[in-house]
Amino acid sequence: MNTTELEERTIIIIAASCGGGGMLLVTLCVLMICCLCYQYRKRIASSTNFSNDGKRISTIAVEESLVFNVTEQLTQVKPTYTETEIATQRRETMLGSRQHPRGDLVLEEKLGDGEYGPVYRAQSYNLPGKKGSRVVTVKMLLEDASEAHRIAFEKDIALLNSFNHVNVMGVLAVCTGESPQCILLDAGLPGSLLTHLREAKRLARQKIPAKQLLVDMTSPASLLHMADDVCLGMAYLSSQAFVVKDLAARNCIVGADGRVKVADFGVGPSVFPEAYCTLHGRPSPLRWMAAESIESGQYSTASDIWAFGVFIWELFTGGDLPYTEMSDDEVVRYVTKECGKLQMPENCPSDVYTIMLSCWENEAKSRQLFLTLHEHLFELAGEQN
Repeated sequence: MNTTELEERTIIIIAASCGGGGMLLVTLCVLMICCLCYQYRKRIASSTNFSNDGKRISTIAVEESLVFNVTEQLTQVKPTYTETEIATQRRETMLGSRQHPRGDLVLEEKLGDGEYGPVYRAQSYNLPGKKGSRVVTVKMLLEDASEAHRIAFEKDIALLNSFNHVNVMGVLAVCTGESPQCILLDAGLPGSLLTHLREAKRLARQKIPAKQLLVDMTSPASLLHMADDVCLGMAYLSSQAFVVKDLAARNCIVGADGRVKVADFGVGPSVFPEAYCTLHGRPSPLRWMAAESIESGQYSTASDIWAFGVFIWELFTGGDLPYTEMSDDEVVRYVTKECGKLQMPENCPSDVYTIMLSCWENEAKSRQLFLTLHEHLFELAGEQN
């Protein structure tokens, strides 16, 4: 055998070896892919449950980095949830312990119409942690509410349930197992804080002893404590990145112990229409709004601080309507163009009016924060005692 034949035979052997090795490698790769496919389908099958309506629900996260295309399989097992279904699942998880039997709820008086439906004062029996009955406020969702309103109602439940502060109204229980769905909220004394302020003023004008009022609504010390209660509630809400947008005496309640809570039941426009006008396409509390909110329709903690200054003004006027002598158009011009401010109420300490003015700074960033306002109010209340 000459040298040339030997070289050719060597090349053939090497090529055959490489070809055989390549085939073996391809075979191994195919086997690995088949194993991965089998394991993946097995995982999908073992982790798929069925809901009451027969829909398949995958309970695992599908890795997007798989080396093969499983789009068709994923389409078959991936669940499709509406936003309402997602909200319902979250609500049931969060509020399972707060569910309350509808039979333990007795509606008594309609307070007004809120964003989602009617709002009632009611008696509720056997609430968690309380024997006997308790007066509550009930916010209802209309039975024929649109899906958008149902979603908003679910979000409202979750939001209110997340609040935990003595000066902020919270959820006592919910009835969501049947229609109409409703939220049970702390009611406090009958009527809003505004109702009590106006009643105290009426009695004072007629020189009738206000013994029938459970809470003092006239002395500067008491009014300052109320202002401080709301200030602490607002400080808490702002720390939760929540903007109230409609802080006013009509949206606060008074407890039997005299403590005031921020509690917007959403009935303002239907019960106090004089306090609202249409701005930027929706009912707006014009006379409590900061200049920037009137102009843009945007709200912030700074605009809540402005409204808090108007709230203090309400306390010291016995619940008067701000800018009483002005029309809505005149209020818009006075606040936005003339940078006008409410006048100091009669018999109001000058230091208290100074606090109001600090809430009404034209530049939003110049307004004092709620915690700073609390320090001033707490100090002034101590001086009045």
